[in-house]
Amino acid sequence: MHFIKSLAAATALYALGYALPTESPSLYERGVPCTKISMYTTKYFLDNRIYDPPATTCLFYTYDLTETAQRFAHGGGSAMTTIWDIWPCNLYDKDDDPNNPVRCILKDDNLKLTYFENMSRAMAMLCNTFATVMTNDPKKVPLTGIWGRIEQPTLKQTGNPGGQVDTIIAVNTKGDDVENVWIRPGTEPKAKAKSSRSTSSENEIKALSKRQPNDCYSPEQLQKWFGDINW
Repeated sequence: MHFIKSLAAATALYALGYALPTESPSLYERGVPCTKISMYTTKYFLDNRIYDPPATTCLFYTYDLTETAQRFAHGGGSAMTTIWDIWPCNLYDKDDDPNNPVRCILKDDNLKLTYFENMSRAMAMLCNTFATVMTNDPKKVPLTGIWGRIEQPTLKQTGNPGGQVDTIIAVNTKGDDVENVWIRPGTEPKAKAKSSRSTSSENEIKALSKRQPNDCYSPEQLQKWFGDINW
């Protein structure tokens, strides 16, 4: 009789719109809210970096060269810095995981573009002495993507927190064709268009070895996730 009364009471509560108690879902099942794009300003990226590019090591690139540039930056004993070496791994995570706070931004093309524009601007502000851009034809560097709209103009500024860039060079994907892109008026070129790679100090190589692409995601994975961006 007691069971029948309890069942009747539960049925009445349900009919009135009250939800019956259920087991609390785990954190994984609940997930975390997506963060807003307004959080990820250039200042945010400057404040949350975990690595500063040594002078002369900044490597930028144009459309569809994410994997190629990342392999080039860390291959052959060179020590160059790409955008994938400067911030914590979670800021590059495109996994559609309910516990990934940037998942909504990185799966929306417009938000993703804004996100990486701000990150790219922050990287350019951290470069010093000279910078390199990888592209298919160093004599004709595209200017319609993030490189031309954001990174190159930022590199030409003065007063950036990382120092002043006086020379920009372009290199092809094989590293055997290099052109001077820009030299700051009144300065001497800090790099000559002879060799695509600077001779890096032992300390610079050791420092960059801690931020190899496998620390976060492989060059192939980065290309799969972000190769479609008009860098």
